[in-house]
Amino acid sequence: MLIIAASVPLGLRVPPVGLALGLLLVILGTGIGTLSYVLAIATKQNHVFAGVLQGISMPLMLLSGVLLPMDMAPTRLYALSRANPLSYVVEAERALLGGQLASGAVPVAFLVATAVAGAAVAGGMRSMRSLAA
Repeated sequence: MLIIAASVPLGLRVPPVGLALGLLLVILGTGIGTLSYVLAIATKQNHVFAGVLQGISMPLMLLSGVLLPMDMAPTRLYALSRANPLSYVVEAERALLGGQLASGAVPVAFLVATAVAGAAVAGGMRSMRSLAA
């Protein structure tokens, strides 16, 4: 929200509906954070967790298209990005904030984000149960 608010005086114009849907999509994307907790419970050591998290999060970010749209990437990297759930969310966020509310990327991203969040919650519940046992 801070980045969007700071960008408005610089000329950013975001449709209110696109902003609301974009924020909802980010909230659904909190499944990635939940998966981080599951990983922390599984590793049980800070120094191991940090390395594993960095080894997973950097490729996910680079293959998501956050820094550069993946349709500009070589064919092999584009194919790898299709296996990355974050790439679908990034594409939908670009469409929503750009005013393309009818983009086909939007419903796909909501499905992917909901599936990741559901899997993360299920994995988190299982991890918490194993700690309690």
